[in-house]
Amino acid sequence: MKKRWLALLCLLVLLAASGIWWSISRPAKFPGPFLLPDSNRVHLVAVTVGTNAKVHFGTPIERVLARLPGKLGKRFQRNEISAFSHRSAGAEILLWFRYDRPPPPGTYFRASLLESGEPLLTPWFSASPRALSNGQAVAYCGTHLWPRRSRTLTFRLEYAQRSPRDSDKLGDIIVANPAYQAYPIWTPENLPATRSFEGIDFTLERPIARRQMQVFVTSEGKPDPTWEVWRYSLRDATGNLIPESERQPQATIRNVADHMGTATLPTPLWNGMPKEPAWKLGMLFVRGRAWASNEVVLLRGVPATPTGPRFSGTWRTNLPLGIVQLRCQPDWENGSRNLCLVPHQAEAADLTNGVRNLLAIIILGAVNDAGKKVEHVDTRKIYIPPGSTTLDITIAIPRQHFIEFTIDPKGLTEPLSTPEYLTIPDSLRPENILRDLGK
Repeated sequence: MKKRWLALLCLLVLLAASGIWWSISRPAKFPGPFLLPDSNRVHLVAVTVGTNAKVHFGTPIERVLARLPGKLGKRFQRNEISAFSHRSAGAEILLWFRYDRPPPPGTYFRASLLESGEPLLTPWFSASPRALSNGQAVAYCGTHLWPRRSRTLTFRLEYAQRSPRDSDKLGDIIVANPAYQAYPIWTPENLPATRSFEGIDFTLERPIARRQMQVFVTSEGKPDPTWEVWRYSLRDATGNLIPESERQPQATIRNVADHMGTATLPTPLWNGMPKEPAWKLGMLFVRGRAWASNEVVLLRGVPATPTGPRFSGTWRTNLPLGIVQLRCQPDWENGSRNLCLVPHQAEAADLTNGVRNLLAIIILGAVNDAGKKVEHVDTRKIYIPPGSTTLDITIAIPRQHFIEFTIDPKGLTEPLSTPEYLTIPDSLRPENILRDLGK
């Protein structure tokens, strides 16, 4: 009886191993190969979706053994490549390629997505070709924006050398969408729409003629000009997300409300977003002045020199309001590249998750260890005087509030008709006035 159970167990293990072997070793069917201008050939070998994808370019046996735990599997992972996430705020779709022979340096792929036959203006990134221990040359490219409701995706593949102007079109390919599933359908809300926060009302107006968005801020029914939009983002129901940090990665751009309490978002950030019935426009509002006494803090003994690379050299301290982080770096907005101190910012903040967001920090001034007073620059940074060792910095940590509105994309992507009361009568048009004067 025991022998019969042992034989059955061995059979189950063998079947499981065979299933794993079949799933890993069977080649995926993709279009290609593609012939490059130098007669080299390239093969599309995988299409993945995620935030940290991996592809193994070894033999079927190596791909199976690489899944063994611990050191047993690690020795067979030499030909496995990880694609780090270029955007921590969302997933990416990646196309993985294998060359027949190593390509020249400086070459890369670009795959433009097509929607209804037209290229989407999606931001693409490409990895340089990489040589593996087994002699293969591989590369990948990808984006974080794509039409996820579609069962299949169409890409226009290009091969470039150093510059996009030198690119060669390899052709269009159709592949299955790894992220295809049933997504919710959002419905745009009627504008103007209002969100309230601690007695403050934020009202999103209808898009104006230049396709800008405006928010009217009031406190107790009166205009409140103390609020600023520091970051804003756009997302859809399928997971596509465009953060404002893409537009200005070097520093936070503060859209200050005017004396009537109107904050304007002047730069469109919807290029590349696939077509959807509705988008969510999110805005991070920060009180730019009129702070409470407990929101102004003096930080003593802040190092005035970098203590390490860009990220590991960030100075931080814990306060009752939260964690304050400052970074010493060259001024990327100024050609002089003078050393300055700025609040640390996340590369791609998830504004919808308030727990993960950093504090809003406004720099009000500083004094160095020699007693020299240091003025702030637009409350966003201070230049460090030469010879300084430490700084005593006064900052404000104001209230911040994230709000979202569900909007109709047509209001941003299509020209708006001019209201009738703003239409210029024909008798007042310049060409008609000149014609009448000529008579």
